[in-house]
Amino acid sequence: MFSLTLRQISRNSFVGANVSAFNVSKYSTVPEATLDIQKCTLHKLEHGPPTQATVTREDAIRFYWDMRTVRRMETMAGNLYKAKQIRGFCHLYSGQEACCVGMEAAITRDDAVITAYRAHGWTYVRGISVLGVLAELTGSTGEITLGSPFYSLGCGSLCSYM
Repeated sequence: MFSLTLRQISRNSFVGANVSAFNVSKYSTVPEATLDIQKCTLHKLEHGPPTQATVTREDAIRFYWDMRTVRRMETMAGNLYKAKQIRGFCHLYSGQEACCVGMEAAITRDDAVITAYRAHGWTYVRGISVLGVLAELTGSTGEITLGSPFYSLGCGSLCSYM
């Protein structure tokens, strides 16, 4: 059953989706958007974060597709867990997609990321494929098996206890 599921996943559009392959112009004609951010109360700081942020159309669509991919991957992981294809606990990242996608946009590939659990989204945005994440969860041969679940030197992340 699991190999059938992986074949179905590999045929889906969200696996390895490349945002540049999508026609960005059909989603919006605005080249960028400026968002107002509520001013923060500061404690022992002279300067706080900016009160405006600007995002380009291409970045916004890439963020959306990354969050959508993480959500769909988590839905599949939940289904695999219910089908008893994932053993032990499976702490899903559903509803937290913006955390990993937004933080990944703000850091560099050289930055290390460490998380204790709910690491599927982080593992994906750090460069491991959806198929690799699901294979690791089910105990199949994945891209990142180095003795500890979701540990990858190549993508600069250390995530364990899924």
